[in-house]
Amino acid sequence: MALYRCEGVVLRTHDLAEADRLVIMYTPDRGKHRAVAKGARRPRSRLAAGIQPFTRAVYLCWQGRNLDGISQVEVVESFAPLRAHLERLAAASYACELMDAVTQENDPQPRLYALLVFTLRALAEAEPEVHAESPAALLGGLERLLLSFQWKLLALTGFRPTFDRCIACGEPVADSAGEVAVSLAEGGVVCDRHARGAGMVRVLPAEVTGAVTGLLRAPLKAALGLRLSPGAAAALSALTRDYLAYHLERYPQSRAFLDVLREQAGS
Repeated sequence: MALYRCEGVVLRTHDLAEADRLVIMYTPDRGKHRAVAKGARRPRSRLAAGIQPFTRAVYLCWQGRNLDGISQVEVVESFAPLRAHLERLAAASYACELMDAVTQENDPQPRLYALLVFTLRALAEAEPEVHAESPAALLGGLERLLLSFQWKLLALTGFRPTFDRCIACGEPVADSAGEVAVSLAEGGVVCDRHARGAGMVRVLPAEVTGAVTGLLRAPLKAALGLRLSPGAAAALSALTRDYLAYHLERYPQSRAFLDVLREQAGS
């Protein structure tokens, strides 16, 4: 029975049989990877602590005919603060669900792995949200980090938007009254001449596309310093959601739960 080691972050788990657990992790050298932790649901299992969602660990695995197995776990980072507060938990769940949605098995992308680790670390260190106004108009620390994560994730997986010139003709786009037209289908801004033929167009404050460009260029934690007007903040959140939903062709369930928490915090 061949053994191998791999480092990874647990994206999600599923119960198997009576006491086993299927672990779906993302690794820098194997891409998304599945392995079964036998007996992990038993009370005294030595594997249980190392296969919790968001945990970063080094796994000693054995090769199986249909499914590999985990025999030992060495935890590198548990990210315990993510489980200590419901909004942090929801934010981390959303990040992992997105990573699961955009990655494939046997397709290693070390930069994606590094982005996920940096994001979980930043979310664990960030202060939970406290809203005094409508949450739609505000971007708390967790939400700003998630915005940066989402756009960087899109860029690394081939969906980086083009905001400096019309994506149809390549000409610079002159905004009208501080607004630009963004096509979700084309993946960037479009000029007045091409806006009608572009699919799923959103007219947004130029402040929004400038913010996305800044998020893509700056380190992840720089998003904590993002400052926008309430209208632009709401428009940025809506654009991010629509852009992701269009290109992923689905709406992550954990995002809806995070939105509910934000609404409750703002009530």
